[in-house]
Amino acid sequence: TLLRDMGKVFGVSDRAEKLIAESDKRIAEVAEKVKGEKKPKVMVLFSNMSMGGNDFSSVVAKGIYNDILANAGGTNAFEDAAKGSFADLSKEKVAAADVDALIVISYNDPDPTAYAKKLLKEFPQWTAAKNDAYVVLSDSIYLGPSNDVAVKKIAEALHPDAL
Repeated sequence: TLLRDMGKVFGVSDRAEKLIAESDKRIAEVAEKVKGEKKPKVMVLFSNMSMGGNDFSSVVAKGIYNDILANAGGTNAFEDAAKGSFADLSKEKVAAADVDALIVISYNDPDPTAYAKKLLKEFPQWTAAKNDAYVVLSDSIYLGPSNDVAVKKIAEALHPDAL
């Protein structure tokens, strides 16, 4: 929708449609490669960002994030933790979760990799921590024009042998 709207505004709808088709094709190619693979449970959160009352208020529960995870061959470990886009979780609930991989979304964080490593160290019981399984993304996981980038990066981390 964003690309289509921008295409209309700038009078380049044909270029926008071409970009959309190319992105859709790349997403479909990755989704096909990971089809039938085990779907790891993934925790998605914004680094060093608070949206609620505690350290884990920026954990993603619903929305486009889950569509991207599905196309990359994963599932959201906290999809049922909230009715809205974000869950506001206690440290105990996060610690008790089965997390196979971690996705840290960098939003105004100068060192999101350090944040990911800090979380993996804090929760050594996670499969993600045991396997050092994390991905750092910027806006590609929620801003439409580059969703294909997020799908590919996540799939590479979750299913390196399938790609």
